[in-house]
Amino acid sequence: MKYTQISEGLTHGDLENLVLPKLSIAEYEPKTGNEEDVIVIGFYVKDDKPAQDLATFMEKGVTDILDTEVSPNPDDDGNYLVFVEMKNERLMDTVLRLLEDINRIVKINDWTFNFYEGKSIEVSLEKIESYLKEPALEFEGTVVDILPGRFKVKLDNGHIVDGILSGKMRTNNIKVILHDKVKIEMTPYDITKGRITFRYK
Repeated sequence: MKYTQISEGLTHGDLENLVLPKLSIAEYEPKTGNEEDVIVIGFYVKDDKPAQDLATFMEKGVTDILDTEVSPNPDDDGNYLVFVEMKNERLMDTVLRLLEDINRIVKINDWTFNFYEGKSIEVSLEKIESYLKEPALEFEGTVVDILPGRFKVKLDNGHIVDGILSGKMRTNNIKVILHDKVKIEMTPYDITKGRITFRYK
């Protein structure tokens, strides 16, 4: 079945069976910095259009990434690579959060991580979810500004933070507009930005 590129946002399972359950980590050189500071991870996708959709979805997500790029040509197995550059700081935490964010559109339960020098590990979605169950900081606030790809949310305590729609909000096509009351979740490691997980009616 031929895949048609999606222009209005991905929904649940749109990339199911199109993304391979393996991930390249630190096997390629970064473009946005040196290898000590920036790590490249790579997703394998069966066609160029779903590869572009995956790259766009990750760019708009809450996970802190520096850049995405789709390989211009397929590899020897006919797959396109989506390269994602991220800071080499709490790397595995960032990778696992990214996988959690895209899980609703790719529906992959077991991943293989392939590292530089041929090492690999198996990681299940259950392990990812268990790891990510560390306490998150949850706040309520009001949307006070809408910017390209993000929102300014004024918390009830008066602080203004950047908010991005969570993967669940995006896949369920839940819209957020100016003055909406929302719930926003942040990690203890960065309380300047977070993901909007709920919109009050």
